[in-house]
Amino acid sequence: IGVILGGIAQVLLQIPFVKGFGFNFSFEPVFKDEGVKRIGKLALPTLFGAAVYQLNQVIGTLLASFLEEGSVSWLYYADRLVQFPLGIFGVAMGTVSLASLSRHAANNDWATYNKTLAQAMGLLIFTSVPATFGLLVLGEPIVRLFFERGRFTHYDTLMTNKALWAYGVGLLAYSQIRVLVSAFFALKDTRTPVYVATFALVLNFLAGIILMRPFGHTGLALALSIASFAQAAILYYLLEKKTKGNLSYALSKSMIKSIMCSIGMAAIVYLGKSFLFVSVSGFTALMTKLLALVVLGALVYVFLAFLFRVEELKLLRIIGG
Repeated sequence: IGVILGGIAQVLLQIPFVKGFGFNFSFEPVFKDEGVKRIGKLALPTLFGAAVYQLNQVIGTLLASFLEEGSVSWLYYADRLVQFPLGIFGVAMGTVSLASLSRHAANNDWATYNKTLAQAMGLLIFTSVPATFGLLVLGEPIVRLFFERGRFTHYDTLMTNKALWAYGVGLLAYSQIRVLVSAFFALKDTRTPVYVATFALVLNFLAGIILMRPFGHTGLALALSIASFAQAAILYYLLEKKTKGNLSYALSKSMIKSIMCSIGMAAIVYLGKSFLFVSVSGFTALMTKLLALVVLGALVYVFLAFLFRVEELKLLRIIGG
């Protein structure tokens, strides 16, 4: 009920702003309108492409039902935690970039199109890579803070953390897929992302069957990360061919610098974790110490990014004014 009410509120809050741009609402049938037909043809494959991540989760859940009791829950709770940075970075960037990319594609301004896409992908690298390292280092206390109470035991925390590690490895891929798919949609190409997503679904299923035997529920989470990286790589390749850009080369420096900064950040946070979490009892103490480590990690990462002259840090400063 809360989700339904939240969705209704989200729609209602946007109506005054939409009307401010001159749009009017009507309940008259418009299915014969050519514009509506064109949007419908584009929307159907778009809906499938948007649902691929959820479909992959369904596959993982079905396979997890054949494993140890609790596997389905461990995957679910780990996915909830991954959704937080994914929603902040990937979904937001994909939504924002679609309008700019569509405008540049409509004007056949491919130089600006590729530049905008490279900036969006670079910002995702700059934010998603440290988030991944943060989940790897602080996963266990994060799970403990949010879920370990009642029937959710410390063993459940450890098992959920294993799934969180495997999901976290693919965070960059999940985020970049959102922007890459938007880049294809800006070109009015909704079929290519669907074909690639279908391949990723099959790969996730096959990898899940193979990895679930030796690694259990962790293997299923890892299968999703593998399939997502394959999906992102194929979308990269096809988009570069379509726009004649050089996206991979442009982002290689950003990737290397972000990984180096994240390793330094993770090392400092790990040392801080070893010092602060010698003995932790109580929700408030755990939350306070975890928040302190998150702030410490963010400061260290920004400082290292400044030392390495990461371009995305400069871009964020320009955007922030």
